[in-house]
Formats: sequence, structure tokens, C-alpha cells
Amino acid sequence: PLARDGMALVEAQHDWLRKTFGGGSLVRQALGASSDGKRRYDLVLWRKPDGVTVDVCFDVTTVFEETIRRVEEQEKEGK
Repeated sequence: PLARDGMALVEAQHDWLRKTFGGGSLVRQALGASSDGKRRYDLVLWRKPDGVTVDVCFDVTTVFEETIRRVEEQEKEGK
């Protein structure tokens, strides 16, 4: 289920990028963190249909907090 959630998030990001820029394709995507480690970000390099690339940053902190919480709960339950 955790992998499915991550894939759903990535697909939602790509859908947003396609709608926002009228199409395009992923060049590169990486996970980043704030210098204090409290925030998590998906850093995306997106190629628009005209060939120009744009950097886009998605704050995914709440998704990671939820995922970490569920993993910890599953570990406590012995799953």
C-alpha cells in the first residue's frame, strides 16, 4: 500500500504538470529535504511541449509524515 500511495502521488504531480504546461514530459525527479530536515520535497525537471525545461518543487512533507506514521504503526503491530 505504501508504494501504491507513492505512485499515486507521482502520477498526480505529473497530471498537474501536463495540465499546467499543456503536456510535456519528465526529465528528472528527485527527493529533497529542507536544511533542518523538517520538510520533504519532490524536485522535478519538466520539459514543456516547446522543449523548454522548468524546475518545479512539490512539498510532500505531509505525505511523508503519513507514510512514516503508518510504517511505525505496522512495526508496532508486528506486520
